[in-house]
Amino acid sequence: MFVCHVCLLCVCVNFKSISSCNCSIRGFVKLAMEHAATSKEAVKLVPVFPFNESRILDNIPTPYSFQRFCTKMFQANIVYFPYGRFYIPGLPRPEEITVVFGEPVIVPAKKRPTYEQVDLVY
Repeated sequence: MFVCHVCLLCVCVNFKSISSCNCSIRGFVKLAMEHAATSKEAVKLVPVFPFNESRILDNIPTPYSFQRFCTKMFQANIVYFPYGRFYIPGLPRPEEITVVFGEPVIVPAKKRPTYEQVDLVY
């Protein structure tokens, strides 16, 4: 059984504005469909919705243009220095995280799924 994390909400650093975001990462669905084609058992995806997880750590503030430059130059965001409680790196703030699990979705078996088939399951 695959557990997938579904991105529904994006919370800004000030925790006051909430906006929806469009997650275009569907690789886990494609992988589950390919795995279902070779597996004897049914493959299920379980949607997981965590809330308040963005409140436990922050990242150092850097200009957006510098982040974009580093991402294009190194193909990764190297400007990542998470800090939390007492500004200690990696020590999370004591926040309550609510996790909601959805109903399992049975994934159809496809050896080479097309984008439309993956999008339909997503």
